[in-house]
Amino acid sequence: MLFGMADAASTSPSRQKIAGRCLPTIVHVVPGWDREDGMGTRNDRRHAAEICHERGWGVGTRLTGSDGFGTITIEITALGNEVMLARTVCQNGEPSAYGSDQPWRLSDRDWQTAS
Repeated sequence: MLFGMADAASTSPSRQKIAGRCLPTIVHVVPGWDREDGMGTRNDRRHAAEICHERGWGVGTRLTGSDGFGTITIEITALGNEVMLARTVCQNGEPSAYGSDQPWRLSDRDWQTAS
């Protein structure tokens, strides 16, 4: 079961652009959730929705993470008990061409909230 499915009308405000580029991302680092402390999302094999519920990330929350090849910003569109759906907002500072909701894992990057 999915809760809080975002509608199509909410996609345009989520793509904040100036002259075709995404606005700079401000990352909010939560103390104690960095990789050095072993509490980041990378390599956390729990269900994505479980991690989101634990950290207070809900529908509409934007997350930014880097995998070493670039930075990506996603927006959570739905949460269930195990599955998180999100759409890509920006990739490497450019608006994303992928506008559909997709299931995401959080174990491939250390995700942080972005605004």
